[in-house]
Amino acid sequence: MNTDRRNIPYPRIRFSATLALVVLVALLAAGCKDEVVPAKGAKERVLTVVARVIDPITGVSTGPAVDAEITITQVNANGEEVLAQLRTNDQGVVEYRAVFPAAGVNIRIAGVYRSERQYSDPPVFLFCADAKFTLSFVGTLLVCCPRDIFVTYRFLDESGSTDLLRNKPTGISEYTLTRTLFVLDCADPNQTLSIAIPAPRAPFGIAQVRVNDRVVTGSPVVLKKGEALTVVFTVSTANPGDFELPLDFQLTCSDGTPVRYTVRLLATVIEFQCNCPRDSVLSIEPDANTVEVGTVRDYANILVYQNPADCRAIRVDSIVSRDRDRFWDVIAPAPGTVVDAGRDLSITARFRPWRAGNAVDTFLVFIRLADDTPCRITVRLQGFACRTMCPLVVKPVVQQFTATKPIAVDFSSGNSPVPFSPNEGCGGTKTTVYQEITLLLPDTACCPAPANVQITLIDSDPQRVNSRFFDVTPGANVTLGRNTRTTVTLRFTAPTVSEFEQIFASGLRARTGSISDSIFSVSIRLSNSSCGDCQQLITVRAVVGTFIRISNVITLYAYGQNTPKLPDPPVRKVCHIDCCSQFDGTLDIGRLFNMIDPQTKAFPYPPNLHDFFVEVADTSYARTPPQDPMLFRTPGTSFTQLLLFTRNYLEKDFANVKRIVGDVQNTLNANGAYFLQASLPWTFPPGPTPVLPRPGDVYIISTQGQWTSGSTSHVIPCGVALLYVRKIFLGNEPNSFNDQTGIEYELIYPVVLY
Repeated sequence: MNTDRRNIPYPRIRFSATLALVVLVALLAAGCKDEVVPAKGAKERVLTVVARVIDPITGVSTGPAVDAEITITQVNANGEEVLAQLRTNDQGVVEYRAVFPAAGVNIRIAGVYRSERQYSDPPVFLFCADAKFTLSFVGTLLVCCPRDIFVTYRFLDESGSTDLLRNKPTGISEYTLTRTLFVLDCADPNQTLSIAIPAPRAPFGIAQVRVNDRVVTGSPVVLKKGEALTVVFTVSTANPGDFELPLDFQLTCSDGTPVRYTVRLLATVIEFQCNCPRDSVLSIEPDANTVEVGTVRDYANILVYQNPADCRAIRVDSIVSRDRDRFWDVIAPAPGTVVDAGRDLSITARFRPWRAGNAVDTFLVFIRLADDTPCRITVRLQGFACRTMCPLVVKPVVQQFTATKPIAVDFSSGNSPVPFSPNEGCGGTKTTVYQEITLLLPDTACCPAPANVQITLIDSDPQRVNSRFFDVTPGANVTLGRNTRTTVTLRFTAPTVSEFEQIFASGLRARTGSISDSIFSVSIRLSNSSCGDCQQLITVRAVVGTFIRISNVITLYAYGQNTPKLPDPPVRKVCHIDCCSQFDGTLDIGRLFNMIDPQTKAFPYPPNLHDFFVEVADTSYARTPPQDPMLFRTPGTSFTQLLLFTRNYLEKDFANVKRIVGDVQNTLNANGAYFLQASLPWTFPPGPTPVLPRPGDVYIISTQGQWTSGSTSHVIPCGVALLYVRKIFLGNEPNSFNDQTGIEYELIYPVVLY
């Protein structure tokens, strides 16, 4: 067993399988006393089992025991209970995680690998701390009536050394070695094998004989088909020396054939020598709780070294820090302190963090043995420090909650207002924009987690002129986990022009003729009392208007066209008019989308998503340009109407959004039936007169709504977009890199008409 609880370089306890359970638990409980969980609750413990294949003579591992079956059993006065049955991974390792109370439970581990059985040594141990066991398999013979067999086994200590210390383990003075000798594997299920168990001479012995998991006594032992013979050998360490014993097991097959199975036992017992402990780094985390920056906390009785009982007293020379800007001080023991044989060398450390986060210092503990031999022990102390601080707003700007420095959130950008919602009659197509506020409780905050942040929406206008157009989700509070980001979403739904005008007509707001008329503003207060008086005010502002920015110049090539210059298959893209699901002050309209499935490389034809695409009359690979681009709507789009508004329009006039929208508005006001005219035929496949765009064309793309006044129904445009054709490509341009047909265009969306 190797628990490695503190990496302490002193011998660990091992037990013979013949000891009574009560003695075993009493001895192990002493090793667990420093691991007892505080009374406030239980703690998770991890049991790691490593299964390996070894050379039986040298004890050197030859590889992991992969897919070994590990059984973990709880042992108590009432019997045994299987807690888990696991299989090792490709590294020969399994981990068992369980929550136990402070007293711990008694555990036994068994492993089976290729019919060979091995057991934990000690056979039962008190599981109150993270522990690691290694089960060593040597490879079991499958026999029926074998020839004479000769094997050699050497005893190893708990660290894998062939040198066993005299009178170790303390109080036991005996090491055990468990080996499965063979498994009876005969074709005839009625055949048996009789084994005479020998009586070893000192210092060797046999503590236990098992058939499978059953302890048997007496001799001979009879095996049936599929049964395994396992023997627990012992060696006493009462006297030093090199010991060797050939031990003959007499086997008799069913037909009376005699077979000799010779086990050669080897053991080397040496006198204990008082040497320096290995200078390995001892990492200690005295307290998992955080300590506030600027405070001091002392941790006593941190075990560094146990002076073996066989040695004389040691003396502490000095304790030196290897770090200049220290978080830790070692305040005891003082230089000159003497540690008697069998006693512990413990230190008292003082944690005084000056910044938040992990705080690690390394100390060198210099001691001298009784013969004046100098030794060094490296100790690494680790703690975690926190600061008294409020939660953070990390988006839109990083700022700690503070009542004196509000954060501004603006739904508008420069001269680009939030467009008015479309007119009544357009259904649920209101213009809605979003902003996200991201909150974070840093792990360096002393504030307890989870922290509850209350959200309050504040409108300075008693008539709620502003807040009726805003909402926040969630609307009451959010819970912040430590070092976990949480999002609060703000939404502004723009009024229609009619709603906007009604605000002034009803006297809720005085018209000034300035931009302030178009501003809607609220405040959001974030507060958290568990971290102190933590408050953060966020001021939210949205400006509504008719005119928005124009999109970037976009090039859209024919969707299904193949040319010799294109890869196979070609990139096939369509346009989506409105990509502004998250309005962050920049308009990203007219984005192109690749329709190719990334897994199958297949694509729908025609495209079935987004809004419109360009195609040519002949998409074949051998078609020689030029070809005219044709404009089509995708089957799934809601933009059902396409009107040619004008031709030969100047680009500078289209870039003047106010001018082009004004021209469309004037046309609508002069001709109420303008939008009743038939839409251009832009369905796919094309009719006899497909839409053939030309440079300078301005198209109106829209959905349709209906508004009823009295007995008269009026068709009104909804979701209006303006498309301006800058250039067309016929595929025969001198500098064409792909010989494809396409159009180059700009979009204005959404356009509000009233």
